[in-house]
Amino acid sequence: ILSLLGSVLVPLLLLVFVVIYRLDRAYYISLTKEDQVVEWATFGFLFTSGALGLALAVRLSKTPRGFVLFFVIFGVLCVLFALEEISWGQRIFRIKSPDFFLENSSQREINVHNVFQKRFGVKTKHIAGLSLFAYGVCLPLLVANPKATRLLAKYGLVVPQRELSLSFLLAA
Repeated sequence: ILSLLGSVLVPLLLLVFVVIYRLDRAYYISLTKEDQVVEWATFGFLFTSGALGLALAVRLSKTPRGFVLFFVIFGVLCVLFALEEISWGQRIFRIKSPDFFLENSSQREINVHNVFQKRFGVKTKHIAGLSLFAYGVCLPLLVANPKATRLLAKYGLVVPQRELSLSFLLAA
């Protein structure tokens, strides 16, 4: 059921946003600004994914160590990305940006990804898109090769089901 939900939800959300964009670009842009629905939805999805990943790691603690490690890393990264998305609660708690972030962050907020973007000129959304494409589109194709499947299982890498590839492609 999760696979079905995942393969329907992302295309449906994309369609909704394309329709909003075509009907009212100003409204679409307002939805994508700081502290608006897109940012908070992203935070919610990432935080929930992280919590579920960590819960799975605990539940799978008696399985091969690679799978547990995969879900621990996945869970921790999702929670960190969620907190980065809302600048670690800076606007919620009305925290003033320290000088370092005022000088080094492209949005002058407390978060690492904007410092990275300003310093290296690479948008983190492009890295995220490439990662989603590699993990959700390329990796499921790779497991058609039995040698690749054995290698991935040896290291405990969880490969998404092929039915989710379209959603990963659209998200990328």
